[in-house]
Amino acid sequence: QRQMCIRDRIHAPTTCTLRILLLEEDGYSATVLTDYLKAIGYQVEHLTDEICCLENIRQFQPHLVLMDVP
Repeated sequence: QRQMCIRDRIHAPTTCTLRILLLEEDGYSATVLTDYLKAIGYQVEHLTDEICCLENIRQFQPHLVLMDVP
């Protein structure tokens, strides 16, 4: 049995929705990225304030945190 590569894992069907927390101050970048990630099946929460970030991580329990996307 071959080991899954990262590309296979990204496109593999999952039994749960993967959660991504996006910390981005630029509204346009956040909207584009949020819309794309939601369209391919991720649950996304967007924050603009890093002060609230830790509390939201505790509540949302994301699988991935993206910060300051250029």
